[in-house]
Amino acid sequence: MRSDTTRRALLRNTTITLMGVTAGCLGQSDENGDPPQSTETGSPPTRNDPDHPPLINATPRRSTPEPPTAVVETTSSTPTPRKTTRPTTTPSPASTETKSLTPTTPPSKRTTTRPTTTPSQRTTTQPTTTPSQRTTTQPTTTSTPSHREHPYLSVGSGTAKFGVDRSRYPVMGTDHAPVEILYWSDYLCEFCSQFATSIHPKLIRTEVQRGRTRFVFLELPNIGQNSWPAAMLSKAVWKTVADTDPAQFWQWHQTVFERQRKAGSGWANTKNLLEIATEVGIDANAVETVHDTHSDAFASDIDAAVDAADQASITGTPAFYVYNPASDQSKTIIGTQPLSVYRSAIRAVK
Repeated sequence: MRSDTTRRALLRNTTITLMGVTAGCLGQSDENGDPPQSTETGSPPTRNDPDHPPLINATPRRSTPEPPTAVVETTSSTPTPRKTTRPTTTPSPASTETKSLTPTTPPSKRTTTRPTTTPSQRTTTQPTTTPSQRTTTQPTTTSTPSHREHPYLSVGSGTAKFGVDRSRYPVMGTDHAPVEILYWSDYLCEFCSQFATSIHPKLIRTEVQRGRTRFVFLELPNIGQNSWPAAMLSKAVWKTVADTDPAQFWQWHQTVFERQRKAGSGWANTKNLLEIATEVGIDANAVETVHDTHSDAFASDIDAAVDAADQASITGTPAFYVYNPASDQSKTIIGTQPLSVYRSAIRAVK
């Protein structure tokens, strides 16, 4: 009898043990209701990294972009892909850029032409300008309508944070605005379009027009094959209208984002962007000429904007570095956020 009882007890204990092993293999809860702990080795569970928060409403920057978008990198890292999009660097383009800044007549000819204007000639030309004629020519020297209607739209000057030369980039805001926002964007970025069409107009009304803030627009080509050409054309559009009607650039800028289509569709090719320039009243032929003449300088400007993004630890587009030079306080915003986020950042750095 004892041997039978012992055998039954051993059989019962073995059965219970096998049931426990089976339950563990099937992933069933233990007796406390907790899920079984895995004994496999591998990567630890995902945790929130406070130093690298997840991007919200932003396009991440590409660490190793494909060849068409390799232009995002700095010149020292990937010079070859950029050169494929630029005109060949020869003495002739450099000379054309110099000609636009200096007289085309060599010094020897300039000295020979000066004596031809004799005192008699100067005296004969002066009486031809009658008082009535002077009054008619005076209005032509006044500022353009855009300057009168939008005094906050003008060419900037001086150096911003991270060595950004304001005179090389579109600036929106007065020189005395206490807060400056470096604004990185890509015309192919869907979140950049959301900011440009919904948030930026509100900030213009409440912050820029009231003299509180100015924006410095910086290109950060990051998305696809047309990101770099679109950034280059943006530079050409700005240079074409900066001294005459800077409001036209921002009209073009806004319209491009309004016309944005799905990435990879080819909507942002040069032809379409030039057509938008024509729609807003910009001479497309002049833009093309400026683009071809200053392409090397524009490429260097974009490189500098990318370098500034690296210094500011920008991880995606759109991106904003809100800075007050007087207090040396700054805030960084990545992605298209609610309007209150931008206003709070502006107030925080004052």
